[in-house]
Amino acid sequence: MSIELWGFPTVEKPLSSKDIWEHLETLLGASAGRLLGEQPQLLHLGSHRVVQEDEMLTPDSYYSFHLAVPTTLSLGMSVNKKNSLDEQDFLEEYGRNLTPEKIQRLVEAWKAIGYTFSIITGAGRSPDEPLLFVCLAAALAFACEGYVINTGDYGYIQEKYGLEIGVYTAEEFSRAIPKS
Repeated sequence: MSIELWGFPTVEKPLSSKDIWEHLETLLGASAGRLLGEQPQLLHLGSHRVVQEDEMLTPDSYYSFHLAVPTTLSLGMSVNKKNSLDEQDFLEEYGRNLTPEKIQRLVEAWKAIGYTFSIITGAGRSPDEPLLFVCLAAALAFACEGYVINTGDYGYIQEKYGLEIGVYTAEEFSRAIPKS
């Protein structure tokens, strides 16, 4: 079964793979070298073309990861309007940990930016993938001053990391990550 975490930025800021790697290394701590390797790569899904460190990631693009350990992780960036995503409905459904006022502020910020990111871990995960999965979601949120949305896929995040269905800042979400 595939499990997905969603997220969104709150500021208009170009996002590069370098941004992701820097935050991911910090979150992984002492395990970063073993898990990421010396030259982790972000690849365009399908073509397998390597995303250069200074290349900006773009909405309506999909990526996979080439790391030191096996992984089924992928990253999707999609334009909300093209996918008929209603930010208000989405945050009202999953922002159970937010006040109505906070939801409204986030809806406005998310609509202004206009895209969503999703991190997917596929079936057949390696033992290291659950940690990489949550660290990657937090790294993306840190890199774009955004939020991570736990929609409750199969209760996985709640069971493994103690986070209820909700919308979390990068800092809040990263607190659930086991420290190495």
